[in-house]
Amino acid sequence: LNIAPPYGRLQYVLLVPSVVRSNAPQTACVQLHNLSEPLSVSAVLEYGSVQKTLFEEPMTQNDFFKCIKLTQFRTPISEKKIFFPCFLYSTSLFLGGSVYWQRENKPPAERFSDFYSRAPSAEIEMTSYVLLALLNRTKHTPEELSYISRIVYWLIKQQNPYGGFSSTQDTVVALQALAHYGSLTFSKKSLNTVEVHSMETPSKIFQVNDKNRFLLQQASLPTIPGSYSVEVNGSGCVYLQTTLRYNIHLPKKAAGFSLSVRTENVSCTGNYPPKFDLVLSASYTGNRNVSNMAIIDVKMLSGFIPEESSLKKLRYENSVVDRVDIKNNHILFYLQKVSQKEISFSFSVEQSLPVSDIKPVPVHIYDYYETDEYALSEYNTPCSPSSN
Repeated sequence: LNIAPPYGRLQYVLLVPSVVRSNAPQTACVQLHNLSEPLSVSAVLEYGSVQKTLFEEPMTQNDFFKCIKLTQFRTPISEKKIFFPCFLYSTSLFLGGSVYWQRENKPPAERFSDFYSRAPSAEIEMTSYVLLALLNRTKHTPEELSYISRIVYWLIKQQNPYGGFSSTQDTVVALQALAHYGSLTFSKKSLNTVEVHSMETPSKIFQVNDKNRFLLQQASLPTIPGSYSVEVNGSGCVYLQTTLRYNIHLPKKAAGFSLSVRTENVSCTGNYPPKFDLVLSASYTGNRNVSNMAIIDVKMLSGFIPEESSLKKLRYENSVVDRVDIKNNHILFYLQKVSQKEISFSFSVEQSLPVSDIKPVPVHIYDYYETDEYALSEYNTPCSPSSN
């Protein structure tokens, strides 16, 4: 599928193959959002060296979903692939020998110059789909593989120390694309030696061959900060990743959300443990009408636990919260979306262990797919003298 302005250059090309096994009429549907100019949409059938245009239709600013019925296919083979369109050439970026795709209206993000910042989940998923589309061609020239390798180079830089990416959704697509690339570039006879050198410590040496190519080999780099160099000899492909773990304060300036936290129904006296309700209020302030799925992460105060009955009530009786998880003293509230209209909900917390000098803890809301859109707040127990 090709999507282009009537008199402009090609803007979208999606190469996700659909296999047609019969001569029966087929229907193709195209869905586009936020069109700013008329577009020409066409679909091309490829079989062998032959290309046949199946349809070419205009789409205007008023069209957001259009279905076109395809005529019968009369070709010499029984199975054919139709390649349908979707990556935007005009938004592809080139950086340090890598190629990736970025949204035009990307939310602003606060960067830390000393560290490498991973891309948002949406851009990892977008680039992975482009990579899958390019890899679905039957044959690739050396020039095409060279271009594809630059996309792979960017993608593996976004991989976390555990082999995944930012979310389940982008991880599934990215790993599928990388696996496909690996199958195309695989060499049976590979033998590599990787040496990691440092002035302060002895060299680390890794041997990578056909027998251990699926084995994870790792070694610690004890000198931090330190200067290290890597030397690779041999033939084949080696994936080398370094991991540095560190703690930083989240940026204080919110971008994309407004978040406030207050306490209600406070009970600090009597023979019962301190107890109060935590009221969370949030709205979306980004450049879209609504957010994607959002998560509010509430850390529990030292010695406090959530009241299970109040969480159960949220799970089954609240239309705002879709899901509630408890992980490592954090309560995670999943919201399907957040609009510019403020939403509020509450749950109860109670003290389970007496703790002195309780410190405030953070509350964090962020877009699940656009993690650069977030807001921060904090709270403390109203029963603590230090919070008065």
